[in-house]
Amino acid sequence: MKKTGIICLLILMFSCKNKLDINAEYKEIPSIYAVLCPQENLHMIRVNKTFLSEDNANQYAQVTDSVNYPAGELEIRLTRFVNGNPAPATMNGNKPVAVFHDSVIQTLPGAFSTQQRIYVNYDKLFPNGLYVLTVKNLRTGNVFTAKANSLDSMPLGAAQPFANPLYPVPYHPNNPPYFYIDYSNPNVFYSIVESPVNGAYFQDLRIRMHYYDSLSGGNKIFKSFDFTFSYLNKNNISDGKYKFSFYGQTLYDAVGNHLKNVQNPPGFLGRRMYKIDFLVTAAPIELYDYLQFSAPSLTFSQEKILYSNFEGRKALGIFTFRSRCHISKEMANSFVTQFALNKATCAYNFYKFIPQGQGQALQLGTCP
Repeated sequence: MKKTGIICLLILMFSCKNKLDINAEYKEIPSIYAVLCPQENLHMIRVNKTFLSEDNANQYAQVTDSVNYPAGELEIRLTRFVNGNPAPATMNGNKPVAVFHDSVIQTLPGAFSTQQRIYVNYDKLFPNGLYVLTVKNLRTGNVFTAKANSLDSMPLGAAQPFANPLYPVPYHPNNPPYFYIDYSNPNVFYSIVESPVNGAYFQDLRIRMHYYDSLSGGNKIFKSFDFTFSYLNKNNISDGKYKFSFYGQTLYDAVGNHLKNVQNPPGFLGRRMYKIDFLVTAAPIELYDYLQFSAPSLTFSQEKILYSNFEGRKALGIFTFRSRCHISKEMANSFVTQFALNKATCAYNFYKFIPQGQGQALQLGTCP
C-alpha cells in the first residue's frame, strides 16, 4: 500500500497558498487497507500514519515511527450484523468480536520504511453478513469505522473444471474423460466458464500448474507456475457467466518462458506435471473503485482524489471483502504428455505418460 500519493498531494495543496503554517495543529487521518477474505485463515490489516514535514518528505517516509503507530496504541475490532441484528463475528467459538493484534513485518526496500506494523487475526470469518470495522486510537480517543458485506466463495457447479471429482482421482481404465482436465491440443481455443459470485463486481482466474523435479535417489522437489488472467468486471458477463479463453499453445508458451529462468537442481533427472489448480478470486465494487483511484495518473496533472469508504472520510483507504475459490483437478494423460512434446516445453526434460496395461509408466520426451 503506497502513501507517496498522499504526501505529494498534501505538499501540492499547500504550495498553492501564499501563507503556509506548517506547524498548524496535527489532524489524525490514518491510511487503512483492510481487504479481508473469509476463505482464508489469516487476516491482515495495514494502518499507517499520514504526515506533513518541513523537511524532505521522502526522508520522513523512511523513518519507522513516521509511518507506523506505536505498538499497542490501536485497538482494531470486527463486529457482525445479520438482518440488522448483532450476530457472532467468528465461526470458531461464535465470538461476538474478532480482535486484531499488532505485529511487525519486513518489507522490500522502497519509498517507505521496510519495517511495517500490521494487524493480524486468525479467526474464521463468516462468508455472509455485514461486518463493521472499528479502529480506535487508545491515546487520542479517535475512532474510525467502515462497513462491508462479506463474500461467499464460488460454488462448485455441473461444468468442468468447477465440478467433481476433485484431485486426486485414483486410476481406473473405466474412468470417463470428464474426470480429467485436458488442454493438450495447442491449436484449440479453450474456454473456462464460471458463475459470478453474488455481490461481486469483478473477478479473476489463475491456473496453477503443479510439477515436480525428479532427482537421483528417488527424491522429488515440488514446484508450481501460475497462468493468470486479468480481472473481468460485471460488463463481461455473457448469459450470466464469466468466460476466460485461451489457445492451448499460449499455456505451453507461458510454462516455457517460466522454465527459462529455472535452474535444474543437483541430481536432476526430469520433471512431470501432475496436478492443475483453478483459483478464482472475486471482489465488490468498492475494491474496483479503490484500484481505479489508486492507479497511476497518465496525465500531466498528478493531483488525485484520495479514496475512502470510511465514515465521514475520517480515514483514507478501504475496508472490504474478497472471496476465493481454490480447487484441484487431475490432469489427463495426453495433457501430461504434451509438455514433453510441445515445441515450447520439450527442451525442459518433461516426462511423457505411457499407459501400460493396467499400470502406468513415465518416459522422457524428445523435441520433434
